[in-house]
Amino acid sequence: MPLTIQDIKEHREHFGIGDITDMDIGEYKRLLDGGAFFWINHHEIIRHTLSEEYIAATPEQVDALVEHLKQFKEKMIAAGK
Repeated sequence: MPLTIQDIKEHREHFGIGDITDMDIGEYKRLLDGGAFFWINHHEIIRHTLSEEYIAATPEQVDALVEHLKQFKEKMIAAGK
């Protein structure tokens, strides 16, 4: 079943997710630690918290994800973020 705006609103309220564009790093880390964005299930598969989609199922996939995120980070830095 597709996610609705209401699903997203309830998720944000449940975890206390505010405006990520002006969130300080301490708050962002608190949300990460609290599973607001990702969690690992009993099969050690990383899942997206809101959609429950599998994100990575092996250590190699985690490595690939980290490398991909590093590329995004470089784009942000290049854009002056």
